[in-house]
Amino acid sequence: MIGVATACASRVPSATGVTASFTIPAENRGAEFPSTPPSASGTLPLDLAGLNRSDASAVAAAVVRIWFTTDTRIDSSPHAARLRACPLLAAPYCLAIRDFPPKTGPGADWLSLTAQQAAITVGANDIRPADESGPPDSATRADRLLEVTEHLVTPKGPLPDRRTVVALSLIRDGVQWQVTEVSVR
Repeated sequence: MIGVATACASRVPSATGVTASFTIPAENRGAEFPSTPPSASGTLPLDLAGLNRSDASAVAAAVVRIWFTTDTRIDSSPHAARLRACPLLAAPYCLAIRDFPPKTGPGADWLSLTAQQAAITVGANDIRPADESGPPDSATRADRLLEVTEHLVTPKGPLPDRRTVVALSLIRDGVQWQVTEVSVR
C-alpha cells in the first residue's frame, strides 16, 4: 500500500514552508469547498507536510493527488494543479510546466465542469498500484503506474467518480525522489 503521509520527523517542513490544505473533506463534499491557488513556490499542502521524500511510491502518490485535485471556481485550468505539484517535481520538469503552459484552451470537459462549479479531489485512499508493473527500481530511477479515482463534486451534489491510470517516472536526488514525468494512460 502506498503511504502518502508517512511521517519522517527529520524531514517535516516547518509551518512557514507549508500552505493550507487543498483537500475537500468527505463530510464537506457538495458544500462550499476550499482550494489553494496555483503556485510553484516550493511548498506542499498541509496534509502532505509529513511526506517521506525518500519513498518513491509516496512521492509518486503525492504528485498524483496534487496533479488531479482542482477547483474550477479558483483554477483557470488543470495547469494550475500541475504548478502546485512543483515542489515534488525535478526542477527541469517544473520549469517546463511553468514556462510552457498549454497553448490551447482547457478543453470541453474542463469548461463543462467549470459551468457546474465542480471540484475534483483525490484522497490518499484513492490511489492504488495498477495491475501492471514496470521495471525494478534502481538506486537513482523508479517508475510507478498508479490507478487513480477522482471524486467530482458540485454545489448541487456529487458527479460520477472517474478512474484514470497514470504513469510516473522518478529520479533520486540524494535521498529525495523527484518526479520527472507524469502521463495519463
